[in-house]
Amino acid sequence: MSKQSEPIRDALHSAETGNLMTYSLRAFCLISLMLMPPLAGCLDVATDSSEFEPIILDGVHDPGQMVSHQGQVFLAASAVETWMFEDSSNSWKFLADFLYEEAPSWDFQDDEGEPLQNYWAPSTIVAPWDDEQLLMYHSAVSADENTGVSRIGFATSSGDLSDLSWTPSTDFVVESTNAEGQDPESRLADPFAIDPAVFFDSNTNEMWLLYGSHTSGIYLVELDPTSGYVLGESGGTRITADDHRATMVASRAAGEPNNIEAAYIYSGPEFYYLFTNWDVCCNGIDSTYNIRVGRSTAIEGPYFDDQGLQLNEGGGRLFIDADGETLDDERFHGPGHAGVFEDEEGTLFLSHHFYDGASGKDSSGSLAIWGLDFENGWPVIDRTIRFGQ
Repeated sequence: MSKQSEPIRDALHSAETGNLMTYSLRAFCLISLMLMPPLAGCLDVATDSSEFEPIILDGVHDPGQMVSHQGQVFLAASAVETWMFEDSSNSWKFLADFLYEEAPSWDFQDDEGEPLQNYWAPSTIVAPWDDEQLLMYHSAVSADENTGVSRIGFATSSGDLSDLSWTPSTDFVVESTNAEGQDPESRLADPFAIDPAVFFDSNTNEMWLLYGSHTSGIYLVELDPTSGYVLGESGGTRITADDHRATMVASRAAGEPNNIEAAYIYSGPEFYYLFTNWDVCCNGIDSTYNIRVGRSTAIEGPYFDDQGLQLNEGGGRLFIDADGETLDDERFHGPGHAGVFEDEEGTLFLSHHFYDGASGKDSSGSLAIWGLDFENGWPVIDRTIRFGQ
């Protein structure tokens, strides 16, 4: 199977049991994305003279946060697939549906010794050590993701944004191995090394990696901003559930299936905001994904919701629900992988994927971009501003 058509992140979590099972629906969803031609169109329909619908980009799943680079806006999502937003046409341009000319040495291999190139859910920032480079973290998942075995590494870019080349890190950053044979569903298992979100804190010049899915929850580990690896390490780091180098910042309540993933941190003027996804993706408009949020005055937490509950003890303020009720629009199902983008004027935008009710049950994922504001210290959708305007 070619790089362009390899299934990625072909997994699904069971909402009833929390069991990691074969991700057949996720595979169907993402294969559908790879088989359809890339779409660059946007919806610019205004509901009235003061309110706008979100910008929509079809064929996107597991998007990372948008990032400014070379005067344009860059986006990466699972596969790995990349786009740029062209100001001249006020639309998205599809760039590529593969990442490397040669797979990294730390990738997993198939039975014939070939790299799997099973890359999921990228997260991109401008490299702290060189503002001419993009720094993209992504997971590389083993052949049997049901075991919870995965690695997160990074790539650095070179060249013009419209034709980037990517160089992989010489080693992976973190991995989950469950080497002691733990049940991969156990909250004592290694934090599952998928869904990375890389964050550089310009206030402190510290760099952090947020990641995790189900198992033991969402973890935050500090990185070396000069190398991209775990602080004090040179790559190849295993993080366990009780590792002193990492902080568990979010988890579902004890006794519940730990259906939580796709975390992201945004630094506001007063608080750090931790966005997470609860429940299950990748089932089209029947997906139960919903976006939760908490806030803290310290990046390592603890994060609290509006009821005073800690996110690492099951808390999480509902931000966008699974069926479009909070958006007052039944088109938006199973929103996930939130990201916040700030443009040159300081205007904030929220991006996330969703399953489109307008496409019916077979919706395979689209990106929505909304205006974003804060009220009483909590994020809200702002329909009076529109991305690209």
